[in-house]
Amino acid sequence: MPHQDIPFRFLDLSAELRLKIYDYYAPDGIIRVHSWGSTPFQHALNLSHVNRQIREEALHHYFGPKTIAINVDDLSPFCKAFGSSIGMLLKRLSLRGLWYPILKNSLLPRRDSCLMVHPIYIGGLRMFVEGFRNIKHVTIESPVTGAWHERVDIVPELQKLRGLASFTIIPSTVDLWVIVGAEPREAVKWIELTKGLEEDIRRQVLA
Repeated sequence: MPHQDIPFRFLDLSAELRLKIYDYYAPDGIIRVHSWGSTPFQHALNLSHVNRQIREEALHHYFGPKTIAINVDDLSPFCKAFGSSIGMLLKRLSLRGLWYPILKNSLLPRRDSCLMVHPIYIGGLRMFVEGFRNIKHVTIESPVTGAWHERVDIVPELQKLRGLASFTIIPSTVDLWVIVGAEPREAVKWIELTKGLEEDIRRQVLA
C-alpha cells in the first residue's frame, strides 16, 4: 500500500505540551526584534497565525512574561504590524539606539538630563507609547554620546507611560573605551556625568 501522510492534530495535545512547543520558537527572557532577516519573534508570530486558539495561547505566553528588545528605528513598523495584537499584553521593553548630547569639542555628555533620538524616529516612539500603555518595565540599552544637530528628547514621551514600575539605563562601554584611549581623566568625568544623567532621567520618567 502506498504511504499516506496522516495530519497531526496539534490541538489534541495537552495545553502544557503546547506551551513547551511554543517555547521552542522563543528564547527565554528576551525576544529581540529586527526589521530585517528571520528572528524568533517572526517565528513566534507565524505560529500565532495558525488559528484563533493557538494565536491567543502563543501571544499571551510570549509577550506577558518576556521582554521585547528593539531599536528605536524599528518601533514604527513594529507598532503598525503588531500593536493591535500584543499592545495590551506587553509588559517589558528594552530600547536601543538612543544617545546623550555632548559638550562642544568634547566626547563628554551635557548635563541636560535628556535622552535624544533623531526626529524621524520620534513618531514611532509616540505610536508605541500610545498603543502599549500596559508597559511596566523599561530598560534603555547602551545610550551613546553624539553630536547630531537635529534631535528630540524622548523623556517627555516616556513620562506618558504612567504605569511604569521600573526604569533602568544600562551604560554603554563604547564611548568609555574611546575616552580611555584618549585621556584616562576624561573617562572618570564621563562615568561621573553619565551616572548623574541616568539618575536624573530615571527620576524624571518615574515622577
